[in-house]
Formats: sequence, C-alpha cells, structure tokens
Amino acid sequence: MLTKIVIKSKGLTPKQFQFKVDALIKTIDGSLPTMGSSTVDGMRGIIEQERKRGPSRSGNRLAKSINHYIEDMGIYKLVGVGKIAEMDSKAPYWSIVNYGGIVPSSAVGFFGEGNPPDSSLIGKGTEPFYTNKYGFFMQPKVPIRAMNFIESTVNKLSRFGYYWSNKMREIWRSIEPPPDI
Repeated sequence: MLTKIVIKSKGLTPKQFQFKVDALIKTIDGSLPTMGSSTVDGMRGIIEQERKRGPSRSGNRLAKSINHYIEDMGIYKLVGVGKIAEMDSKAPYWSIVNYGGIVPSSAVGFFGEGNPPDSSLIGKGTEPFYTNKYGFFMQPKVPIRAMNFIESTVNKLSRFGYYWSNKMREIWRSIEPPPDI
C-alpha cells in the first residue's frame, strides 16, 4: 500500500515551504518504526486467531518469521513486512498455510515410535511423522485450508491508508512556518 499526499505552498515563501516539508518528513520518519511494528503485530494476531490447532510445538515459528524493515529509497521510504527469503528459512511452510493445499504429498513412514496412525489424533498435530521406506503408506486426503493471513493484513491496512493520509495532512497543518526567512 502506497500512501501519498499532495501539499501546496500556498502563502509560503520557498524557504518556509522547505522548513515545513523537512518538519513533516522528520515527524513521519519517527513514526515509521511504529507503523511497521503495529503491522507485524496485526499480522501475528491474525495468525494466532486463525490457527486451527492448539499452540504449536515449534514455538510459533510462522508468526515469529514475520518482521518489519525500513528501506530508504532516496526520495521515499519503504516500510515492508515479511521478507519472503527470511520466511522461507524460518518457516518454510508459510506459503501452504497462507494459500492452502495438500502437504506433504503421499509418503511411506511411521508416527512416533513406529506405530500406525492413531485415528483419534488425526488433525491434532501432536504426533510427528517420520518418512522411512519401512512404514505405513500415508496419503493426505484433507487439504490444508487457506488462512490468507497476508490478504487479511492487506485488507486491514487498506482501511488505515485513509487514516495515515489524513494524519499527514493534520501534521502538515499543525507545523507553523517560521517568520519570513
């Protein structure tokens, strides 16, 4: 989501206008980390809320793999959330959780201590599966339901685009220009 505002120099000298622009940029730069961390918190909250199974054994790697970063692109700054390369290394299953699908594919192996699958534990995620050529044939039949945590966060953020545009206009109006320079 890109937010931009149009500011006018109406009634200002070029130096007064420059002063106000510098003050606006400094104020916005100060709030970028807050914007990024609140977005990350929101996305992590969506993941927690949509989780179908109980707390994970992995310590919630998916939510922890999502971080924010700020890149200075010269004329503008980018606040990003969730670098794909970082998510791929910390939680390689993030894509299947977000978009849904069947994972893993059919495999031969065993659960826990070499036992056949326990039907009372299906879908609970409590018994680790080990692939092995001497085991039981497993064929997943129920696809993982898409969580759409990325899309949910984007939809949530689009509502805040108007908020930030109005907030920047409000900041612009509140900055008093110095007397004629």
